[in-house]
Amino acid sequence: MSNKRSYDRLDVMGTVDLKSQGHTYRGYLQNISFTGFGGFSVVTLEKIAPGAAVEFDINIPALGETLGGLGVVRYLSQVDKHNKGKIFILGVEFTDVNKDIVAHILRKLQIALSSGPGKGKPHGPVDFIPF
Repeated sequence: MSNKRSYDRLDVMGTVDLKSQGHTYRGYLQNISFTGFGGFSVVTLEKIAPGAAVEFDINIPALGETLGGLGVVRYLSQVDKHNKGKIFILGVEFTDVNKDIVAHILRKLQIALSSGPGKGKPHGPVDFIPF
């Protein structure tokens, strides 16, 4: 059986503020997906255990947008970096997110991609609104 994902992820730069069990964390958005279960990957210096509920705010400066909602940590990976200590990658699945804001962000991504470098190339998951 293949471990390949059956959905696409968008590489989007931004910051993520996470709240879980009374603690606040900050990380950097690695990618985001609105297909499949939907969720995002975040790089952080703090570890949050898989299964933990989180409240999040994803800030995407290039679009001037913030996406907030609720999720659950589904994946945790530790990466050792030279002289920087431990870095963690968290995979967070959306459990409650405003679908109107998601559709709005996808439209803005589609416009940004179609007018930027490499315009005219297929854009994959931003070519449709999943709701």
